[in-house]
Amino acid sequence: MHSLTFSSLVHSAGFALGVLLAVLLLTNKQGNRAANRWLAAYISCLALLWFEDVVEETRVILVYPSIAHLTDWMLFLVGPCLWMYVRRLTQNEKPTFLWWLPHTWLAVLCFLFLATNFYFEPRAQKIADIRADYALLEHSINEGVLIAAIHVMCYWVASLFVLRRFNASLRERYSSLGERSFGWLRTMLSITLVMWIIWFVSLLQFAPWSDVLASIAVVPGVYLLAFFGLRQPQVFLDEEEPAPTPEVATARYARSGLDRARVPEFLARLDNVMRTEKPWLESDLTLADLATRAELSPHNLSQLLNEEIGKSFFDYINSQRIEEVKRCLADTAYDSQTILDIALAAGFSSKTAFNAAFRQHTSTTPSQFRREAGRLRGAGAAAS
Repeated sequence: MHSLTFSSLVHSAGFALGVLLAVLLLTNKQGNRAANRWLAAYISCLALLWFEDVVEETRVILVYPSIAHLTDWMLFLVGPCLWMYVRRLTQNEKPTFLWWLPHTWLAVLCFLFLATNFYFEPRAQKIADIRADYALLEHSINEGVLIAAIHVMCYWVASLFVLRRFNASLRERYSSLGERSFGWLRTMLSITLVMWIIWFVSLLQFAPWSDVLASIAVVPGVYLLAFFGLRQPQVFLDEEEPAPTPEVATARYARSGLDRARVPEFLARLDNVMRTEKPWLESDLTLADLATRAELSPHNLSQLLNEEIGKSFFDYINSQRIEEVKRCLADTAYDSQTILDIALAAGFSSKTAFNAAFRQHTSTTPSQFRREAGRLRGAGAAAS
């Protein structure tokens, strides 16, 4: 046996903390418990793989060859578990375990291959195979691990696609996204991408620094994901019928029961509500709320906004809020108020959301707009 290296120490800590995090996720009573179960499965797979790394790096498997390769097949479960976590965190649907099983076919094939070619071999043959593996890894790439790395990356892309579609759907329902948009998850997926890229690079290198770098990157990245996952509330879409995302809106609306002859009437009704009631001043306004006031179905209102006005519900409401902020910033009566106070009074829920929306709609910052409005007022006063 070899003594513990830095990499094996990190992996040992990763295994211990991974088991602890999995237990915490499974027993946590708060937040999205269904999603947490998938995150626990993701963490558990990685923890067991780290345990396998420890026994391989310390060469314990030469003493106990029966524990060699016990978890190798789990490499092909990491990606599907991450993907299912993102799906379960962001969607109302409840995919069953049987629905997930087809995504495990590579893991099943890997397990059957190991069962046929290693698990049931005599002890002496196992030790000979392990020694051959050590010799091979010193100067060549493990093709199975390389395939697993590509497999994980593919599921990372699929997870990002699920998150993007979810956020597009949110913009069709809510005027303020806040924690619903899972901005932390987008950040964590980015960290996870960097983590897997570093691991992928370490597979192509045979220098000691590559293993150290992969250990430093992978373990903390996984723990950050678990930490944020434990803190997240359950966030689902409110309505039974899913709102159309921009990609599928045209197909969905093709089957709509909207009376095209009454579109001008519906638009006039919507405009009247916006002018007289100013519902956009409410930071938590939803598509369903506005549809009720305009005496329309949420589906028909969404169709009107997308097809006739050319905006999602989120962009439509926030454009109204931006116009209100611009009016106030240009009015001397509001000079004593801060920009943030004006933004919150106009319906924005946070400074970050307001700044992003203002720049999107005006291509400038609120401070620059206020200074320019003041300059124009001064120029107008001088001219008169």
